[in-house]
Amino acid sequence: MDKSGARLTELGEAADAAELVRRVHADLEVVANPLVPAELRAVANRSLRAGLDRLDGTLAPVLDDADELVVVAGGWLGVLPWSMLPSRRGTPTVVAPSVHHWMRYSGAGLPGAPVTAAAGPGLVHAADEARRVADLWPGARALVDDDASVATVAEALSSPGIVHLAAHGRHEPDNPLFSSLRLADGPLFAHELDAGGEVPDLVLLSSCEVGRATIRHGGEALGLASVLLRTGVGCVVAAIAPLPDETAMRVMTSVHERLAAGVPVAEAVAAACDEHERSQGDLVPLVCLGAPV
Repeated sequence: MDKSGARLTELGEAADAAELVRRVHADLEVVANPLVPAELRAVANRSLRAGLDRLDGTLAPVLDDADELVVVAGGWLGVLPWSMLPSRRGTPTVVAPSVHHWMRYSGAGLPGAPVTAAAGPGLVHAADEARRVADLWPGARALVDDDASVATVAEALSSPGIVHLAAHGRHEPDNPLFSSLRLADGPLFAHELDAGGEVPDLVLLSSCEVGRATIRHGGEALGLASVLLRTGVGCVVAAIAPLPDETAMRVMTSVHERLAAGVPVAEAVAAACDEHERSQGDLVPLVCLGAPV
Protein backbone atom coordinates (compact mmCIF):
# COMPACT_ATOMS: atom_id res chain seq x y z
CA MET A 1 0.00 0.00 0.00
CA ASP A 2 1.39 3.44 -0.92
CA LYS A 3 0.93 6.75 0.91
CA SER A 4 -2.39 7.43 -0.86
CA GLY A 5 -3.86 4.19 0.48
CA ALA A 6 -3.83 2.50 -2.93
CA ARG A 7 -2.87 -1.15 -3.01
CA LEU A 8 -2.08 -3.59 -5.82
CA THR A 9 -2.97 -7.20 -5.08
CA GLU A 10 -2.29 -10.25 -7.25
CA LEU A 11 -5.38 -12.47 -7.38
CA GLY A 12 -4.22 -15.21 -9.74
CA GLU A 13 -5.14 -16.14 -13.29
CA ALA A 14 -7.86 -13.93 -14.77
CA ALA A 15 -9.00 -16.69 -17.15
CA ASP A 16 -9.82 -19.02 -14.27
CA ALA A 17 -11.95 -16.42 -12.50
CA ALA A 18 -13.66 -15.40 -15.76
CA GLU A 19 -14.65 -19.02 -16.37
CA LEU A 20 -16.08 -19.22 -12.85
CA VAL A 21 -18.18 -16.12 -13.55
CA ARG A 22 -19.49 -17.71 -16.76
CA ARG A 23 -20.42 -20.90 -14.93
CA VAL A 24 -22.13 -19.00 -12.10
CA HIS A 25 -24.32 -17.15 -14.61
CA ALA A 26 -25.18 -20.45 -16.33
CA ASP A 27 -26.14 -22.00 -12.99
CA LEU A 28 -28.31 -18.98 -12.13
CA GLU A 29 -30.30 -19.55 -15.33
CA VAL A 30 -30.96 -23.20 -14.44
CA VAL A 31 -31.79 -22.58 -10.77
CA ALA A 32 -34.43 -19.98 -11.66
CA ASN A 33 -36.09 -22.01 -14.42
CA PRO A 34 -39.20 -23.77 -13.03
CA LEU A 35 -39.39 -25.96 -16.16
CA VAL A 36 -36.14 -27.70 -15.21
CA PRO A 37 -36.71 -30.82 -13.06
CA ALA A 38 -36.18 -30.21 -9.35
CA GLU A 39 -33.30 -32.70 -9.19
CA LEU A 40 -31.36 -30.84 -11.89
CA ARG A 41 -32.10 -27.48 -10.25
CA ALA A 42 -30.72 -28.85 -6.98
CA VAL A 43 -27.51 -29.90 -8.75
CA ALA A 44 -27.23 -26.45 -10.37
CA ASN A 45 -27.84 -24.80 -7.00
CA ARG A 46 -24.95 -26.75 -5.43
CA SER A 47 -22.74 -25.81 -8.39
CA LEU A 48 -23.83 -22.15 -8.09
CA ARG A 49 -22.98 -21.95 -4.41
CA ALA A 50 -19.66 -23.75 -4.94
CA GLY A 51 -18.76 -21.31 -7.73
CA LEU A 52 -19.65 -18.31 -5.56
CA ASP A 53 -17.57 -19.76 -2.72
CA ARG A 54 -14.57 -20.12 -5.04
CA LEU A 55 -14.95 -16.59 -6.36
CA ASP A 56 -15.25 -15.32 -2.81
CA GLY A 57 -12.02 -17.09 -1.88
CA THR A 58 -10.24 -15.68 -4.93
CA LEU A 59 -11.32 -12.13 -4.13
CA ALA A 60 -10.91 -12.36 -0.35
CA PRO A 61 -7.61 -10.40 -0.30
CA VAL A 62 -9.36 -7.28 -1.66
CA LEU A 63 -12.73 -7.61 0.04
CA ASP A 64 -11.33 -7.35 3.57
CA ASP A 65 -14.79 -7.68 5.16
CA ALA A 66 -15.62 -4.12 4.09
CA ASP A 67 -18.83 -2.75 5.59
CA GLU A 68 -19.61 -1.15 2.23
CA LEU A 69 -18.05 -2.05 -1.11
CA VAL A 70 -17.99 -0.02 -4.32
CA VAL A 71 -16.64 -1.87 -7.34
CA VAL A 72 -15.56 -0.01 -10.47
CA ALA A 73 -14.74 -2.59 -13.10
CA GLY A 74 -15.23 -3.35 -16.76
CA GLY A 75 -15.35 -6.52 -18.81
CA TRP A 76 -16.18 -9.77 -17.03
CA LEU A 77 -15.32 -8.21 -13.65
CA GLY A 78 -18.21 -5.83 -14.14
CA VAL A 79 -20.70 -8.70 -14.50
CA LEU A 80 -19.30 -10.71 -11.61
CA PRO A 81 -22.18 -11.14 -9.09
CA TRP A 82 -20.40 -9.23 -6.32
CA SER A 83 -23.43 -8.86 -4.07
CA MET A 84 -24.09 -12.63 -4.15
CA LEU A 85 -20.66 -13.62 -2.83
CA PRO A 86 -20.98 -15.27 0.61
CA SER A 87 -18.92 -12.56 2.34
CA ARG A 88 -21.05 -9.78 0.80
CA ARG A 89 -24.56 -11.06 1.53
CA GLY A 90 -26.43 -8.66 3.74
CA THR A 91 -23.75 -6.00 3.23
CA PRO A 92 -24.11 -2.97 0.90
CA THR A 93 -22.42 -3.57 -2.44
CA VAL A 94 -22.51 -1.28 -5.48
CA VAL A 95 -21.08 -1.87 -8.95
CA ALA A 96 -20.34 1.46 -10.65
CA PRO A 97 -19.68 1.90 -14.39
CA SER A 98 -16.97 4.47 -13.69
CA VAL A 99 -15.33 6.47 -10.91
CA HIS A 100 -16.86 9.60 -12.48
CA HIS A 101 -20.40 8.20 -12.17
CA TRP A 102 -19.87 7.15 -8.56
CA MET A 103 -18.37 10.51 -7.55
CA ARG A 104 -21.15 12.47 -9.28
CA TYR A 105 -24.13 10.63 -7.79
CA SER A 106 -22.91 9.06 -4.56
CA GLY A 107 -24.60 10.41 -1.46
CA ALA A 108 -27.10 12.53 -3.41
CA GLY A 109 -29.92 11.12 -1.31
CA LEU A 110 -33.35 9.97 -2.40
CA PRO A 111 -35.40 12.59 -4.23
CA GLY A 112 -38.50 14.22 -2.83
CA ALA A 113 -40.43 13.72 -6.07
CA PRO A 114 -43.27 11.14 -5.99
CA VAL A 115 -42.70 7.52 -6.87
CA THR A 116 -44.09 5.94 -10.03
CA ALA A 117 -44.70 2.18 -9.81
CA ALA A 118 -45.79 0.39 -12.99
CA ALA A 119 -46.83 -3.21 -13.68
CA GLY A 120 -46.56 -4.97 -17.01
CA PRO A 121 -48.83 -7.79 -18.23
CA GLY A 122 -48.47 -11.55 -17.81
CA LEU A 123 -47.24 -11.62 -14.21
CA VAL A 124 -49.45 -12.88 -11.39
CA HIS A 125 -48.17 -10.50 -8.72
CA ALA A 126 -47.01 -7.45 -10.72
CA ALA A 127 -50.12 -5.30 -10.24
CA ASP A 128 -50.24 -6.05 -6.50
CA GLU A 129 -46.52 -5.25 -6.28
CA ALA A 130 -46.97 -1.88 -7.99
CA ARG A 131 -49.87 -0.98 -5.72
CA ARG A 132 -48.01 -2.05 -2.57
CA VAL A 133 -44.97 -0.01 -3.56
CA ALA A 134 -47.10 3.06 -4.32
CA ASP A 135 -48.90 2.73 -0.97
CA LEU A 136 -45.58 3.11 0.84
CA TRP A 137 -44.87 6.58 -0.62
CA PRO A 138 -46.99 9.72 -0.18
CA GLY A 139 -48.22 11.03 -3.51
CA ALA A 140 -47.03 8.00 -5.47
CA ARG A 141 -48.94 6.67 -8.47
CA ALA A 142 -49.48 3.05 -9.50
CA LEU A 143 -49.76 2.32 -13.23
CA VAL A 144 -51.47 -1.02 -13.88
CA ASP A 145 -53.28 -2.64 -16.79
CA ASP A 146 -53.64 -0.27 -19.77
CA ASP A 147 -52.22 2.65 -17.79
CA ALA A 148 -48.80 0.99 -17.88
CA SER A 149 -48.18 1.85 -21.52
CA VAL A 150 -44.86 2.34 -23.26
CA ALA A 151 -45.49 6.08 -23.58
CA THR A 152 -46.46 6.54 -19.93
CA VAL A 153 -43.51 4.55 -18.59
CA ALA A 154 -41.12 6.28 -20.99
CA GLU A 155 -42.42 9.60 -19.66
CA ALA A 156 -41.75 8.48 -16.08
CA LEU A 157 -38.24 7.51 -17.12
CA SER A 158 -37.80 11.06 -18.42
CA SER A 159 -38.68 12.72 -15.12
CA PRO A 160 -36.95 13.13 -11.74
CA GLY A 161 -37.91 10.88 -8.85
CA ILE A 162 -38.07 7.13 -8.28
CA VAL A 163 -39.42 4.65 -10.84
CA HIS A 164 -40.31 1.05 -10.00
CA LEU A 165 -41.13 -1.32 -12.88
CA ALA A 166 -42.58 -4.80 -12.31
CA ALA A 167 -42.64 -6.38 -15.75
CA HIS A 168 -41.34 -9.22 -17.86
CA GLY A 169 -37.76 -8.36 -18.81
CA ARG A 170 -35.54 -9.75 -21.52
CA HIS A 171 -31.82 -9.28 -22.13
CA GLU A 172 -30.74 -9.77 -25.75
CA PRO A 173 -27.10 -10.90 -25.57
CA ASP A 174 -26.52 -10.62 -29.34
CA ASN A 175 -28.13 -7.19 -29.62
CA PRO A 176 -28.27 -5.72 -26.09
CA LEU A 177 -29.81 -2.41 -27.19
CA PHE A 178 -32.94 -4.45 -27.99
CA SER A 179 -33.18 -5.66 -24.40
CA SER A 180 -36.66 -4.77 -23.24
CA LEU A 181 -39.46 -4.58 -20.67
CA ARG A 182 -42.93 -5.81 -21.67
CA LEU A 183 -45.64 -3.21 -21.02
CA ALA A 184 -49.37 -3.04 -21.69
CA ASP A 185 -49.07 -2.14 -25.39
CA GLY A 186 -45.74 -3.73 -26.23
CA PRO A 187 -42.04 -3.74 -25.35
CA LEU A 188 -39.99 -0.76 -24.24
CA PHE A 189 -36.53 -1.24 -25.75
CA ALA A 190 -33.24 -0.05 -24.31
CA HIS A 191 -32.43 1.92 -27.46
CA GLU A 192 -35.65 3.93 -27.04
CA LEU A 193 -34.58 5.43 -23.71
CA ASP A 194 -33.88 9.14 -24.11
CA ALA A 195 -30.59 10.75 -23.17
CA GLY A 196 -29.84 14.37 -22.42
CA GLY A 197 -33.00 15.35 -20.55
CA GLU A 198 -34.17 14.84 -16.99
CA VAL A 199 -34.14 11.28 -15.67
CA PRO A 200 -35.06 9.53 -12.40
CA ASP A 201 -32.55 9.44 -9.56
CA LEU A 202 -33.36 5.79 -8.84
CA VAL A 203 -34.87 3.06 -11.03
CA LEU A 204 -35.81 -0.34 -9.62
CA LEU A 205 -36.39 -3.04 -12.24
CA SER A 206 -38.42 -5.88 -10.76
CA SER A 207 -37.83 -7.96 -13.87
CA CYS A 208 -35.87 -10.95 -15.06
CA GLU A 209 -32.26 -10.55 -16.22
CA VAL A 210 -32.30 -6.87 -17.28
CA GLY A 211 -29.37 -6.21 -14.96
CA ARG A 212 -27.26 -8.37 -17.26
CA ALA A 213 -24.87 -6.89 -19.77
CA THR A 214 -23.14 -8.13 -22.89
CA ILE A 215 -19.44 -7.32 -23.01
CA ARG A 216 -18.55 -5.80 -26.36
CA HIS A 217 -15.11 -5.28 -27.90
CA GLY A 218 -13.05 -3.01 -25.71
CA GLY A 219 -14.78 -4.17 -22.51
CA GLU A 220 -17.91 -2.03 -22.90
CA ALA A 221 -20.94 -3.47 -21.08
CA LEU A 222 -24.29 -3.03 -22.82
CA GLY A 223 -27.78 -3.82 -21.58
CA LEU A 224 -30.94 -2.12 -20.42
CA ALA A 225 -29.56 -1.19 -16.98
CA SER A 226 -26.31 0.14 -18.42
CA VAL A 227 -28.26 2.32 -20.88
CA LEU A 228 -30.27 3.79 -17.99
CA LEU A 229 -27.04 4.66 -16.21
CA ARG A 230 -25.70 6.32 -19.36
CA THR A 231 -28.80 8.51 -19.60
CA GLY A 232 -27.92 9.91 -16.17
CA VAL A 233 -29.88 7.72 -13.74
CA GLY A 234 -27.90 7.72 -10.51
CA CYS A 235 -28.67 4.16 -9.42
CA VAL A 236 -30.38 1.14 -10.99
CA VAL A 237 -31.46 -1.93 -9.02
CA ALA A 238 -31.91 -4.91 -11.34
CA ALA A 239 -31.62 -8.68 -11.59
CA ILE A 240 -28.79 -10.45 -13.39
CA ALA A 241 -30.82 -13.66 -13.81
CA PRO A 242 -34.47 -14.77 -13.95
CA LEU A 243 -36.38 -13.47 -10.93
CA PRO A 244 -39.48 -15.41 -9.85
CA ASP A 245 -42.61 -13.25 -9.69
CA GLU A 246 -43.45 -14.03 -6.06
CA THR A 247 -39.84 -13.50 -4.96
CA ALA A 248 -39.74 -10.16 -6.78
CA MET A 249 -42.88 -8.94 -5.02
CA ARG A 250 -41.68 -10.02 -1.58
CA VAL A 251 -38.13 -8.68 -1.88
CA MET A 252 -38.91 -5.46 -3.75
CA THR A 253 -41.68 -4.55 -1.31
CA SER A 254 -39.19 -5.07 1.50
CA VAL A 255 -36.67 -2.85 -0.30
CA HIS A 256 -39.21 -0.03 -0.58
CA GLU A 257 -40.25 -0.36 3.06
CA ARG A 258 -36.65 0.28 3.99
CA LEU A 259 -36.19 3.10 1.47
CA ALA A 260 -39.31 4.85 2.77
CA ALA A 261 -37.85 4.59 6.27
CA GLY A 262 -34.69 6.39 5.14
CA VAL A 263 -32.37 3.41 4.58
CA PRO A 264 -29.86 3.97 1.73
CA VAL A 265 -30.61 1.95 -1.38
CA ALA A 266 -27.57 -0.38 -1.32
CA GLU A 267 -28.21 -1.22 2.32
CA ALA A 268 -31.93 -1.73 1.67
CA VAL A 269 -31.29 -4.12 -1.22
CA ALA A 270 -28.67 -6.10 0.69
CA ALA A 271 -30.88 -6.47 3.76
CA ALA A 272 -33.99 -7.48 1.79
CA CYS A 273 -32.10 -10.11 -0.24
CA ASP A 274 -30.41 -11.49 2.87
CA GLU A 275 -33.74 -11.65 4.70
CA HIS A 276 -35.27 -13.61 1.81
CA GLU A 277 -32.38 -16.08 1.65
CA ARG A 278 -32.57 -16.73 5.39
CA SER A 279 -36.34 -17.29 5.33
CA GLN A 280 -36.79 -19.00 1.95
CA GLY A 281 -33.37 -20.55 1.33
CA ASP A 282 -32.80 -19.26 -2.19
CA LEU A 283 -30.48 -16.54 -3.45
CA VAL A 284 -31.86 -13.34 -4.99
CA PRO A 285 -29.92 -12.14 -8.07
CA LEU A 286 -30.50 -8.41 -7.50
CA VAL A 287 -27.60 -6.02 -7.91
CA CYS A 288 -27.21 -2.32 -7.13
CA LEU A 289 -25.63 -0.55 -10.12
CA GLY A 290 -24.30 2.99 -10.35
CA ALA A 291 -23.97 4.92 -7.11
CA PRO A 292 -25.46 4.50 -3.61
CA VAL A 293 -28.00 7.34 -3.63
